[in-house]
Amino acid sequence: MPAKLILLIGGFYGLLAVLLGAFGAHGLREVLSASSLASWQTGVLYQLVHAPVMLITALWLRHGHDGLGGPAVLRLAGLLF
Repeated sequence: MPAKLILLIGGFYGLLAVLLGAFGAHGLREVLSASSLASWQTGVLYQLVHAPVMLITALWLRHGHDGLGGPAVLRLAGLLF
């Protein structure tokens, strides 16, 4: 997976996490039970954590990929995220 694509997806994941978090906090508060809302927020948190990791992976791939097996491992990491 090319670094530019990983970078774009990482940025989109961050945007999506913020939008889904706001939707859950404001739009689903009256619709979901407390347990379901907590599950929603956990999923949003996982999404929000993966976004910067993808961005870092893409930048690492674009600007130097010494160590950890080189660019193939970083591309695989980007794909798996």
